Amino acid sequence: GLHPGLYHYEIQSANEDFVWSDSTYLNFEILTPWWETYTFLFFLAIAFVSIILVAHKIRTRRIRQESELKAKVNKLEKMALQSQMNPHFISNVFSSLQYMINTNKLILAEEYLTDLSALIRRILENSRKTEVNLKQELDLLKLYINLELVRYENKFEVTFNIENDLNIESITIPPMMLQPIVENAITHGLHHLENRKGKLILTAEQIENKFKFTIEDNGIGRKKGIELSSSKPHKSFALDILKERII
Repeated sequence: GLHPGLYHYEIQSANEDFVWSDSTYLNFEILTPWWETYTFLFFLAIAFVSIILVAHKIRTRRIRQESELKAKVNKLEKMALQSQMNPHFISNVFSSLQYMINTNKLILAEEYLTDLSALIRRILENSRKTEVNLKQELDLLKLYINLELVRYENKFEVTFNIENDLNIESITIPPMMLQPIVENAITHGLHHLENRKGKLILTAEQIENKFKFTIEDNGIGRKKGIELSSSKPHKSFALDILKERII
C-alpha cells in the first residue's frame, strides 16, 4: 500500500489511432492512521507511564500495609502471651492472621486484628478483677466467637438465648468462666463437622434463686474431637484455665 503523504496523479487516455489526450491531474493525500500519529503515541506513552506509577504506588502501599500489620501482630502477640488465653488458640489465631497477610487479604486481616486486639485488651482488663458481671462476660464471649467464625469460615452458627427478665448487669461471676468451655465446644466438636452445619447454643436463665448458663453444640463430641485433633496425648489448656478461675 501507499505510505501516508501527498500524491500527484496524472491520467491520460488514447484513442484507436493512439492519439493521447491532454493530461488530467489529480492531487490527493493519504492520512497517517490514528494509531501511528505522534499525538496517539504521546498519550499512549503517558498512559503506560501512569499505569506503571499507579502499580508501583499500589505495591508500595500494600508493602507498607503488610509491614504495619505485621508490626501490630507482633505487638499483639506479646500482649496475648501476657494474658491467660489458651496457647493453642493464640498460636492458631496468629497463624490465621499470617495467612490472611500472605494471601493479600489485608482488609480482612485488619478487621480480624481489630477484633482480636479488643478481645485481648478485654481479657487483660478482666484478669485484674476477681469478678465481672454477666454482660461483660457475654461481650467478651461474642468477640471470641466472632473470631472463630472468621477462622472457621462460618462453619457453625451461634444462638444466644438470654432470658428477657434476666438482669445480666447484676449477676457476677469470675472472669473467663464461659470462654474456655465454648472454646472446647468449637475446637473439639464443631471444628471437625463435615456433613452438616454446626450449631452452638448459649442459654442464660434464672431458675429459682440460681443462675444457670448452658452451652450446647451438635459437634462430634469432645472425646472424638480430641482424638482427631492430635495423635499425641492431649492436654486441655482451656479447662486448666477454667479451673484456675474457679479456685
